[in-house]
Amino acid sequence: MSCFGSRGANLGGRRRTARKQVNLPGTAVSLQGSMSVVIEDLSATGVRLLGRRLPSPEQETLVRTGELALFGKVIWARHDRCGICLIRD
Repeated sequence: MSCFGSRGANLGGRRRTARKQVNLPGTAVSLQGSMSVVIEDLSATGVRLLGRRLPSPEQETLVRTGELALFGKVIWARHDRCGICLIRD
């Protein structure tokens, strides 16, 4: 699975996909509940969220902002941030 922010064994540690820094208000919904978040980074493979009581690693999460809805799995969480790898059909 190609994940958000994954550097893998790429030369020079460069990321596989370009990320866009954004500042979008949104909502994250997981089994832990619904929480307000700020989407900080967005790429074709994932998102980085800022918020309180964010979902734990391995939690499947739906992220919504405006008309956009993204579904993925939390791959890391530290302090008030987490990274979500998008799941595609």
